Amino acid sequence: KVEGRYYPKKLDVAVLKDKVVIVTVSFKFVTSNYKQNVNNYFEQLLGETANIRRINIGFAHFLVLRGHTPYFDKNKGSLRGKTQRIEILNENDLAKYVKLFQDIDFPHKPDVLGITTIDFDEKENAFFLDLEKFNLSLPIKEVLLKKISVEGFIQKIVALCKIKG
Repeated sequence: KVEGRYYPKKLDVAVLKDKVVIVTVSFKFVTSNYKQNVNNYFEQLLGETANIRRINIGFAHFLVLRGHTPYFDKNKGSLRGKTQRIEILNENDLAKYVKLFQDIDFPHKPDVLGITTIDFDEKENAFFLDLEKFNLSLPIKEVLLKKISVEGFIQKIVALCKIKG
């Protein structure tokens, strides 16, 4: 946990040097009702990023999205309702994150951003998506595959730790 600039924050992963946090990594795995909450997720990311970066801690965020995300109806209590439909990942779902990645450096932009897209087979085993099967533009696919992929994310985290350390 760190005292952020605006509010205290529990960290998913913290990298320490001499017992001081130099970099933190947050993770978000969206498992259902993505389109209902898409703006909330994005706004939360912007606020969390500014809160951490303003205290000079490196901030990285990794987002996992499903290609086919169930949308559940509301049920009483905290029980999950029935699946109403399946939401299919599209260009609009990814565009704001790509714009954020391409943005110039501001306190609301993570130092490092990564996104991967997965789905589950009939045995509920996860697998990486073939983005060619989705209606995504070439620029979006190129950013996902070359700039903010899992591999690129890891390389940039290592570099950020060296800079901050």
